[in-house]
Amino acid sequence: MTSLAARIAGFPKAQPFVFNLGVAAAKTSAADLLTQTVVEKKSFPNGIDWKRNASFTVFGFAYLGGFQYWLQVNMFRKMFVGMDKVAEMPLSDLRVLKCRGAFTSIRVVSGNGGRGWSLFRF
Repeated sequence: MTSLAARIAGFPKAQPFVFNLGVAAAKTSAADLLTQTVVEKKSFPNGIDWKRNASFTVFGFAYLGGFQYWLQVNMFRKMFVGMDKVAEMPLSDLRVLKCRGAFTSIRVVSGNGGRGWSLFRF
């Protein structure tokens, strides 16, 4: 039987979609809490607008965790066939610049542009 630490460390690889939902919800919630406490100078926890934070958390869970995962993992895999080959290469492998997959990765990165609307640009 594996240890608890090994099971926790293996969870992202075993359940990537579920892990992504949790990470997206947590980071969106944390970003709103940071904004409310640092930028808006509200006291924690009594001054926090928890309904607003819940709205951001649901947004992070559904859109960033669900839709973005579907788009960037499932749809990009269909749009850019060599994506998996490039993603599995080590960064130290300079041959990535010479292979066909480099063009695929460049198209994925430039098509996304850091925003979630990359599907609508094609």
